[in-house]
Amino acid sequence: MTVYIDEYFFINSFVDFLLILVASKIRKSKPSVKRMIVASLVGGGYSLAVLILELQNSILELCITYIVMSVLLALIAFGYINLAHILKNVVALFMVTFIFCGIINGLFTKNIIRSNTSLIVTAIIVSIVIILVNEYLNNNGVSNEKIIDVVLVLGERKVKVRALVDTGNFLREPITQKPVSIVRECIMKKLIEGNDNNLRMMVVPFRSVGRENGILSAYIVDKMYILKESGGIVVERPIIAMYKGYFSDKNEYDMLLHPKIEGKEEENV
Repeated sequence: MTVYIDEYFFINSFVDFLLILVASKIRKSKPSVKRMIVASLVGGGYSLAVLILELQNSILELCITYIVMSVLLALIAFGYINLAHILKNVVALFMVTFIFCGIINGLFTKNIIRSNTSLIVTAIIVSIVIILVNEYLNNNGVSNEKIIDVVLVLGERKVKVRALVDTGNFLREPITQKPVSIVRECIMKKLIEGNDNNLRMMVVPFRSVGRENGILSAYIVDKMYILKESGGIVVERPIIAMYKGYFSDKNEYDMLLHPKIEGKEEENV
């Protein structure tokens, strides 16, 4: 069978781009297109090296190099915050690759895919289907279990907000190491404007994909009530940072609640 190196490289790079794109949708992250393209080109180069060096003849070598390359692709595409962050991205990439390759290989065995063009078209369709299925599951209870009501209190003012318990939020105040939750600026202004006597402001540094580092303005509020059906949790003097944009395309929530928030359980919250 004749294999054209340029076509082989292009197709594998394109498929890697789709895999990274789908993984980013599942992880609800937004890597820059530039990072995704660079990662997919590196992935295409790896596939070409496997072909030329005939690594597919050694299962052990293939597995080791694939794991290393998956970590490298995740680092290039999603950046590095901490070990947990990179592991979650690698797992998402593995999961998407497993589903994707299973479907593509199944279609190959049934002779449904017979050319490079049909492969590319099928890859696009499979990617769209995986993304739509993921969104359907999220919109029908899978992710909604993590969206809760939170009440922020500063002085005499109270603001109720819908919050996502964000397992990808690793933000902490650098000195005390207290967890930092993030709320939209328009919500925070309702709480802090005219409340100067009760305010304690600080800045919290952060790192994110597409931006090496930055600073968020944050405030210590008096209390935060995390509401539950059976009562709730009262958090004393939590740190809340402000964010100017939106957290979701559908505006389903206005706050990212740190997953490590600790408070006191109360029945009548």
